[in-house]
Amino acid sequence: MVVIVLIFSLGYMFIEIGPEPTFLIWVSIMTGACFISGLITKSIANLIKR
Repeated sequence: MVVIVLIFSLGYMFIEIGPEPTFLIWVSIMTGACFISGLITKSIANLIKR
């Protein structure tokens, strides 16, 4: 899912906005947030299974 968010965000950036450095920062932040939330969700799911 993280890779999909990154690919779609970069695609949108280059198609709609252009190579804007500030938007690239937001793409990085959102990709990191997606990765961290996935780790938290997986950790909670593993704790519940025990």
